[in-house]
Amino acid sequence: MAVGTFALITLQELKDHLGITGAGDDTLLERAIDRATARIETYMGRNVLARSYAEWHGGNTVRAIRTKQHPINSVTGVFTGIRTAFTVSSTVASDLRVTVSVNSEAVGTGAPGLMISRTTSGGVTTTSTLAFSTYPDVTSLVAAINALTGVSASVIFACRTAQLHPRAGGDCLIGPVNIHCAEVGAEYVYESDTGIVHIQSDAFPLGDTYLARFPAAYQSVLIEYTAGYSTTPDDLKEACCEVAAMRSRSATPTSLGSRRRTSRSSSSTRRDIPPRLTI
Repeated sequence: MAVGTFALITLQELKDHLGITGAGDDTLLERAIDRATARIETYMGRNVLARSYAEWHGGNTVRAIRTKQHPINSVTGVFTGIRTAFTVSSTVASDLRVTVSVNSEAVGTGAPGLMISRTTSGGVTTTSTLAFSTYPDVTSLVAAINALTGVSASVIFACRTAQLHPRAGGDCLIGPVNIHCAEVGAEYVYESDTGIVHIQSDAFPLGDTYLARFPAAYQSVLIEYTAGYSTTPDDLKEACCEVAAMRSRSATPTSLGSRRRTSRSSSSTRRDIPPRLTI
């Protein structure tokens, strides 16, 4: 195996830290690096290395929104508004259930995409997941829906699937389910180090004294941006080496004993973060 794409250190950096030259424990050390990375990012409450995000936020009539990740490297767009992008309908009257839902953020093992769950009259349930990475626009997504059995879809407004509002399962047996999107762009500025996005103007100004605000609705604002460091900062590299070393020792208390340096601290807080690294 190899360390994860966003691991904070390399295998060689950990081996140098431990004074290890052989390759016999590489798999164990790589696993320790990935777990240490996860521990540190959980403790920090954000990811470290740069990647792209598409986040939905509630506007609540505020003029600024803090993104979940920082530092911000770039903001692709800020979108508000609600407009029907396409509709999904059931085509088999005898079906017991047909629902369609939209997951617009990668949470856990999920990925942004549309899910259709269909239960036939015989009680057989099938679930189809159409990933936005495969269908980046509504036109191609609707074509994929129409290729499924028991459902049909129609394009109302062509847009990117990244702009589709997240929603829980809508019941297609009651009637066509509308899938909405955020299509109104906003003028904004952002603070890179804090991850705060400020709105400057929106699509509906009311006069010279009008102060632009994000709309007061749940998950009404889509912010697409990139955030994180291009390389791991030195202090976080040191922290990851320390935490990974602790985890590798706890996993195999004897196998690494003759080849590692003595730890400078064996106590921990927050379940694996040495106290001196939390200052």
